[in-house]
Amino acid sequence: MRFSLPALCIAIMAAQASALPSPDARAATDGTACSGKVGDLGTVFQGTCENGRCGISTPPNEFNLVFSRDC
Repeated sequence: MRFSLPALCIAIMAAQASALPSPDARAATDGTACSGKVGDLGTVFQGTCENGRCGISTPPNEFNLVFSRDC
């Protein structure tokens, strides 16, 4: 069998594109409750999902977007 590099690249790109969540699926979780850790702090904070990440407000005036399984 003969393989071509362009065909292999196209197959890899198609597989990656199908594995990504759709923008509609990410938008459906916006505003829902989530939890996540900020930096090296051991505490788990509660927040809300925004753009596929968990938005956490920590005192005094910090807002962090962290990765969370909930979003």
